[in-house]
Amino acid sequence: MTSPNGVCIAHYFKRGVDIEICCDDDGSYGSWYAGTVVCPSENKRMSSKVVVEYKTLMERQKRSKRLREEVEMLQLRPCPPVENCRSFKIGDNVDACYRGGWREGFVRDVLEDDQYLVFFHGSREKIAFKC
Repeated sequence: MTSPNGVCIAHYFKRGVDIEICCDDDGSYGSWYAGTVVCPSENKRMSSKVVVEYKTLMERQKRSKRLREEVEMLQLRPCPPVENCRSFKIGDNVDACYRGGWREGFVRDVLEDDQYLVFFHGSREKIAFKC
C-alpha cells in the first residue's frame, strides 16, 4: 500500500513497532488501543493487513493472554508523543483514555481542580477527567 506521496505505508508498521489500533467493534467503535505489530498478514494476497497484539485487551477465553488479531493497516496509527498536562477549553476536541483505550470526544465543561467533563460521540457518555 502506498500513500499519495509514494511512501510505502507498510514501512511504518514493521514487526515490533508500537502502534495504536482503531477498534471497529460496536461497543468500542472509534477507540484507539495501544499495541505492537506482530507480523505481516499470513495471507500475502492481503498485503494491507498485519497481525497486532493489544497491550490492554485480553483474549476472552484466556484472560491472561493478550488479544492478537489481523487488522487493516488503515486501522493503525503511530503512537502519539508524550504530552505534559495542558489546559483545555469548552469545545476542544480531545482523546481521553477510558476503559483501556483512547476515545474521541470534546470538552463539554471545565470543572475545578484541572478536571474536564468530556462528551464521547460514539457512546454519548459524559465523563469527568483530571488532567
